[in-house]
Amino acid sequence: MENFSIFAVTVIFYFLVVVIFKGFPETLRSYVKNAVIIALLCLPININGNVYTLIGNAKGEENVTSVFSVYQDAEKHASTLILIGYQHSGENARAGFFVGKQSAEKKAFSVFFAGSQHAKEKAGAFVGVFLTQKSDTDDALLLLGISAKQEAEGLSLTGIGIVGYQTASEQAGLVAGISGYQKAWGVFTGMGVSGYQNGEHEASTGFGIFGYQRAENVLFGMGLSGYQKAGREAENWFAITGLQKAGKKERVFAVWSTLTAE
Repeated sequence: MENFSIFAVTVIFYFLVVVIFKGFPETLRSYVKNAVIIALLCLPININGNVYTLIGNAKGEENVTSVFSVYQDAEKHASTLILIGYQHSGENARAGFFVGKQSAEKKAFSVFFAGSQHAKEKAGAFVGVFLTQKSDTDDALLLLGISAKQEAEGLSLTGIGIVGYQTASEQAGLVAGISGYQKAWGVFTGMGVSGYQNGEHEASTGFGIFGYQRAENVLFGMGLSGYQKAGREAENWFAITGLQKAGKKERVFAVWSTLTAE
């Protein structure tokens, strides 16, 4: 019964979209023809709890599969090629091109994504622009893109991109790009600009510029840095660090320097 209501609303919505762009049908026959075509395209066909539709919206006691949708809610898997709106699944949520909010009790994945993504297990996207990306118990992964906030219990990782706030219980990392704030047991930036790295055990930057680096052990490879603060050891290689500190020891304008706390 719920899918019937969703179906009715969807048909009315698409019919209004057609009217807006093409105007009202001139004849009753055209009116009926348009309504029938839209209804067929949006029809949610239920096969043993699995719902299939071309451009419709639906809830399913098992899986929901479509080519294009605005709304999907499945007890198990929700899959679509294009979704602009909301997708939720009791297990895995998958989309090709996604704009909106994606939520999964297990894994959430999109090829191209814009919006918010939340998964109990893995959350991932190849290319994305995230307001938030969060994994409750596993990893949050973005290959290329921009993320305002990326959170994970395991690994929080962005390949190439810009990350505003990145946190994880285990590792938080950026391969190349710009990072505002990173916090985890271990944090790293391969190449780029990092504002603040806060690691419980280690913090490292390969090449680039960073403002503040703090952990039990800190490492900077090449570039320019403001402040390194370590509980045990602070190290830089082909780099200039304004203030390097390990325990109570400190050095100013440190170059090729390893400083170990007493």
